[in-house]
Parts: sequence; structure tokens; C-alpha cells
Amino acid sequence: MDQKYPYFDEKNVDWNSIYGRYYSRTRNASTEEYLQVFQEIIDSLRDGHVWLKAENTVLYYDSPVAEIDGYYTWFSNIYQYGIATTQHNPEVDKCYSTLQLKGDILYMQYYTSPKFHADTFEQLIKTYSYKNGIIIDVRLNGGGQEPVELISCFFNGVKTVRYEKHKKGKGHNDFTDYFPIQITGRGTIDGNIPVVILTSKQTYSAANFFVADMKYLDNVTIIGTTTGGGGSPRQTYILPNGWIYASPCSRSYDIKYNSIESGVTPHIEIVLTPEMKEEMRLTGIDPVFKAAYQYLLDK
Repeated sequence: MDQKYPYFDEKNVDWNSIYGRYYSRTRNASTEEYLQVFQEIIDSLRDGHVWLKAENTVLYYDSPVAEIDGYYTWFSNIYQYGIATTQHNPEVDKCYSTLQLKGDILYMQYYTSPKFHADTFEQLIKTYSYKNGIIIDVRLNGGGQEPVELISCFFNGVKTVRYEKHKKGKGHNDFTDYFPIQITGRGTIDGNIPVVILTSKQTYSAANFFVADMKYLDNVTIIGTTTGGGGSPRQTYILPNGWIYASPCSRSYDIKYNSIESGVTPHIEIVLTPEMKEEMRLTGIDPVFKAAYQYLLDK
């Protein structure tokens, strides 16, 4: 941790203090006591990308920002906006569903982590009408594999989508310069088609990368709350006793050089009030989706 963890300063974590506080408790500790120490250390870091697997036990940070802030749209609650009730879960991908909405708008819920296949997606969207816009809902996406192929569908050519800094020494601030992360676009979606991405505090890790990579495309608008964050690939280590430890290994930044570890801010922020949540309960339609849909209709 001392030599490789990249976010001590950004998270205002004093590693020397943590080490001094917990090291003595590991001397002659039982396995259960040892695991309790590690859980407290992980909680001190406030980082969902740090975890420890010890036999059948997995320790991780149970972040309060991962809690669902109210009720989010499912297909059954937006059929009244649709011209069809067809849901689609591709046999290969099994990681998104789509729905045709009135007004030539496509709604897509991207919610799990298996690999996204652009070829399958390209064939699918030919069956939809979306000239007035696409809504991509990642409010329930807690991460997994970064959807590079999905991102590539929204532009042509080679584009730098964010930057990384990698550790180059043992010091807490020994990093390389900014290293560009590039994606080659497929140009599946015309750049004139407006795209709205719905976000929440549960949008984390790979979904956080997705929002950061898409945010500064000219036709993209982010609506919702600041994402839950998670701004680094992970490195996995096998410890001498066979336990497995994983931790971030670099820092990530958007193309404006803003760190994305603590989340990506939306263009249009919508914070759910108790009154709005009650309306959702009664009508089944959440105001974030409604705002995105009306935004596209008004363009």
C-alpha cells in the first residue's frame, strides 16, 4: 500500500498514521482479529476498488454512496412513453436492454458488466428509430468491464478520451506525466444525434469511466447526480499466505485534466427531493428520466 496506492493525497489519508495504529494489533492476532484489522484499514481508505479475499471471506469498502437514492426507472414504468413494449437482451452481451420511445427516441439501460459487442449493437439499433436522440441510463451500473466498444460507436477516428498517471517510484507522489488513453471510433451513431446519459451516485468504476469518456463529446449531455467515482484500473496481488489483495494502481483524469476518482459531475444536476420520490412512488415515472426525455423532445 505504502509504495503503490495512488490516492493518499487526494483522499487526505495519512498512511503512516494508519500503519502505526493497526500494525501492533496484527502481532499474535487470530485470523478473525487479523481480518477485522484489514476491514478497518480498508474502511479508512474509503475506496471501493480496494478489497481482500481471504479463503471464503471478501473484505471491501461498503460505501454509503453506493446506496440507491430513490427509485430508478425500469421498463415497466416507461411503457406509457413507448410506441412498443419490446425489451431486448442480446444473447451475446446480456448487459443492456433497449426500448423505442415516442418521438423517435431510443432508451437504453446499460446495467451490467459483461463484454459489450459493438457488432451486435450496430445490428440491433437498425431496428429502432432514434433521429431525435438516445437516452443511456447507467444509474444502476456499478462497474465491471469498461465498455470501450460502446464508447467507440459515438465518434469517428482516434480520440483521446482521458488521461492516466502511473506510479514510477515508491514515494506517494512519484507519478509519470499524463498518459493519453485513446479509443478508435466506429462512427455507428451520427454525431448530430443528441445523446443523454443518466447518472447517479451508484454509477461507479467502469460506468464512471464511461461517463467521463463520453462527457465532452459535442452531442452528449449528462443528466442526474455526480457519479459515485472509482477512477483507476486495479492491480491484483497474491500474498504469501495465499490471500488475494486488489488495489488501484494509477490515477485517471478526464480530457480537461479533472480527476475522476471522486466522480464525474453532470451538465444538468437533478437531486431527488422527498416530494419527487413520492411522485415516483405514485406515478412510477422518475423525474430524471422525464427531464431527459423532455430535453430531447425540446431540442
